[in-house]
Amino acid sequence: MKKIALILLVCSCLCCLFSCSKESAPDGMQLCRGGEDYGFDFYVPEGWTNSYFGDIAGAYVTAVNPTSVTLVKIEPDDADKVAYFEAHKAEFPYAITEIAMGESVNFGNADDAKSFLYTYEYGDNAFECLQIIASYGTDTYLFTYNSFNEPYEDTEETCFSHYLTYVKDIFTSVNFYEKREKAQAVYEKDADGYSLVSDKVVNRFDLWMAPAFTLYANDGMVTAKTADGATLTMGEATSTGVAVDEYFNNRKTALEGFVDGLTVIRENETTSFGNAKSALAYEYTYEYLGTSLHVYQVILVAKNHGFVYTYTAPEAVYETYLPAVLTMAEKVTF
Repeated sequence: MKKIALILLVCSCLCCLFSCSKESAPDGMQLCRGGEDYGFDFYVPEGWTNSYFGDIAGAYVTAVNPTSVTLVKIEPDDADKVAYFEAHKAEFPYAITEIAMGESVNFGNADDAKSFLYTYEYGDNAFECLQIIASYGTDTYLFTYNSFNEPYEDTEETCFSHYLTYVKDIFTSVNFYEKREKAQAVYEKDADGYSLVSDKVVNRFDLWMAPAFTLYANDGMVTAKTADGATLTMGEATSTGVAVDEYFNNRKTALEGFVDGLTVIRENETTSFGNAKSALAYEYTYEYLGTSLHVYQVILVAKNHGFVYTYTAPEAVYETYLPAVLTMAEKVTF
């Protein structure tokens, strides 16, 4: 799946979201994602909610306001940023109206950056989007700012214009540097060969990963993947103070905006999950950009906190890893 077409999925999706450290952040900003293993420090305004979708780092304003920013490393087809954008426009799930294409901009300490500003309509809403393709050394990154092209509250300015002031602070604060790979971590294993991959500093749970999975990230949300496209995530729920079924319905509504054929197989089904106080299971399928995906999800409460455990896989391999996913759920402790 091409990242330039995937970004709007992230901008709209209500995923499991987490806060990151404010250490060394500029005034009024918080660290969204950063470190030598990423090759950048990406800061967003305080009060925004950080979110991760695989290797895409981002943040949005609130659960009801999808104004958002994302940053992800990409592999361009060639060195021409304008040609790259033009080549991938066909992947967008909507028609765009171009405003300004390929203008040079300052983006942190990037060596070179080009901006692409356009509007589009999706569902019943009008949006405006600013994407920046920036290069630093031999690496290339895609930044996306997306918001409503509709009035902000009762003012004459649009949401896009209102939040652009905050986004300009993001431009100023982003910092790129040479990426250094992390040393391979050694994880504690249990008698079944499952590895303890959660981080006790940032997680309120112990998650033991099955041998078939590889740890992708544990910086707030634990993410593990298989070589053939299955993904497992676990982290704290964001919409606290709402019933579990309402939380699921909110997520379903968000998904229906950009996927096809979402079909719920089961919902609100009581299940056991480690030593959690209560847990409800959900199963559903959908298609995105021609790929059929199958999801098993548990929304649970433990130690007075809400958590979301999500297994997503291409339909062809869903059953392959489901037993391990269920075993991992049984092994979780809080």
